[in-house]
Amino acid sequence: MFDLRQLRYFVAVAEELSFTRAAQRLHISQPPLSQQIQALEQDLGTRLFDRDKRNVALTEPGRILLEQARQILAKAEEARSHVSDAAAGFSGVLRLAYTISVTFHRALPQTLLRFGQYAPKVRMQLHEMYSEPQFTALRADHIDVGFVRDEPRHESDARALRIDVIDYEPLLLAVPSGHPLARLDSVQFGELANEAFVSQPRELAATLYDRLVQLAGKAGFHPLIRQQAQQINGLLALVAAGIGLALVPASMRVVQLGGVSYVSLEDPDAYLLLAVASRRDNPSPVLAKFLQIVKGVEDADL
Repeated sequence: MFDLRQLRYFVAVAEELSFTRAAQRLHISQPPLSQQIQALEQDLGTRLFDRDKRNVALTEPGRILLEQARQILAKAEEARSHVSDAAAGFSGVLRLAYTISVTFHRALPQTLLRFGQYAPKVRMQLHEMYSEPQFTALRADHIDVGFVRDEPRHESDARALRIDVIDYEPLLLAVPSGHPLARLDSVQFGELANEAFVSQPRELAATLYDRLVQLAGKAGFHPLIRQQAQQINGLLALVAAGIGLALVPASMRVVQLGGVSYVSLEDPDAYLLLAVASRRDNPSPVLAKFLQIVKGVEDADL
């Protein structure tokens, strides 16, 4: 097994062809340098240098070792760099999940952009996933971090997971453009008692479904849900078709679908949580760096 220090000393002498200059280059005195070269020659059982009082020259075994030593030292430095990057969170893998609605919020693209610039060697594995399955996946170590729309509903998840809130995003009412409500700037939920709604199934998107029921209940009625769509962006097509009204996050206002208008809601509870979830006991330096980036995006842009 080669001693990396001996190889560095050997390369210095081989390139300088002078023990004096090599010692100066290595910032050591000449006697320990000579001792290390002698020890290397004894270990290999061959002379690496022909030397007298005036000249130093590589032997044939020395020339072969020089080529190999340079490769070994380069590989060792590469390994050191990879280990240092991993320890600092600059390389590795980050498994990230997000709900569909988060794709419309600037927190997700801004975080991915900044993290990609900060740690370009980290390989991202991205997954679309609803909030509740994300909590399960986090505890099973199938993902490292997730953008979620709800806090854990089970005590075991709440104990195991860290939740960093990014935003309390206002909810809007998506209405058909020809509907009388479309002419209003804002509306109170009590004015919607006789309206039909469209929503996602509760088993997929419990947070938004429950918020609709909660807001309607506070206004004294139970919402009539006429139709459901699997994805939140699919609700807009149903709204445009005049099937019903829909609650959507304010960030979806960027989706300008013909036949759909957006109206603000006058209720302090008309919001949807946006948070980042991770396992409390996940020691990943990459995750730690990612959470720092999330915090920076939140402070700067949200």
